[in-house]
Amino acid sequence: MGFSFSNIHIKKSDSLSREKISDIFREFLKEKGYTETNDKNDSECTLVIADPQGAYFSVSCEAIEFGGAEDMKSTALLFSEKTGSDVIAACCEDSDYLMLCYENLSTDADGWINIGRPYGTKLPRRTSLSAWKALTDNNAKLKEIVKAEYVFAEEAFREIAALIGMDSGACCIDSDYESGEKLYFKLPDNVERELPKFKIWLFGGDPCRMDEPNCVHAVNIGGRGKGAAVIVTGDFIENDELVLENVLFESDLLSTKYKAVPITFEKRRTSSGDMMLYWEDKTFNIPQRVNPGLSDIKQLDLEGKRSFGIRFGLKGDPRKRFGIKVFIVPLDNYQNGGDCWFYDRYC
Repeated sequence: MGFSFSNIHIKKSDSLSREKISDIFREFLKEKGYTETNDKNDSECTLVIADPQGAYFSVSCEAIEFGGAEDMKSTALLFSEKTGSDVIAACCEDSDYLMLCYENLSTDADGWINIGRPYGTKLPRRTSLSAWKALTDNNAKLKEIVKAEYVFAEEAFREIAALIGMDSGACCIDSDYESGEKLYFKLPDNVERELPKFKIWLFGGDPCRMDEPNCVHAVNIGGRGKGAAVIVTGDFIENDELVLENVLFESDLLSTKYKAVPITFEKRRTSSGDMMLYWEDKTFNIPQRVNPGLSDIKQLDLEGKRSFGIRFGLKGDPRKRFGIKVFIVPLDNYQNGGDCWFYDRYC
């Protein structure tokens, strides 16, 4: 169960306050078309700014996604220009691979650190430690950290953070970070965006068993979004000949952030007059799709960690279980973005 994050760290100076860092990132998001909102549930981007004990501000911004080494470098240079300070861009992929990019536009500092190895690809840049001498007077210790083996790549970042005066408790900051200032942003309704699209990813063998929990899960293969619905159909619903019980909506299925929330279905009529079971969560943050450029093994691993769906038991007439259909649908793309599990399709 690995940890993934992308974040930015800016070295403090007398001319940089937390309020100024907030203003810089507000302006950055405004340039990208975002507007600030006080409604967390209506937001599409969370900005977290931590001002911990230590020499750096630490920032997580969901609108910043590093697509590779050059993307990290250009982002670090951008915020070095805006702040006039040292900037470290950090990216960790599932605790397997850590990339750190250090830039300072005014001094031409350009440093790179790799910990671990990415799946199916070559290292995007060679580790280059010479520039990091400006951040620590213990270069020998830095080399020792970089050469060591780690079960979790982010452990190396925590050691490096302590070495350069960064708060090691904030170096792995993401949108779930509990301390610091949190600001919320959204795109205006007239901005065209890629809609979320789901595909059925996991089902517990034959999800029509009477003697054990069944599960149907999906993964997002489209754009970011908010809100998901689960729909169950079958001729057993009208007279409760088969009942779904102990139903959980699960998310981040195989990750350290695993969540399971009890849910209750509502009976509704379809347009054709049949009965269905319906549940939705308008606030559910649809996970980002997995990078299709990764190896097949890594894609499957990350899809598992970002999957979501239902787990349920069955009670009633076992003959009716083969007529179950489970739809998982994004509310932002209700007509075209959902996918369906049913017995004849997968069994």
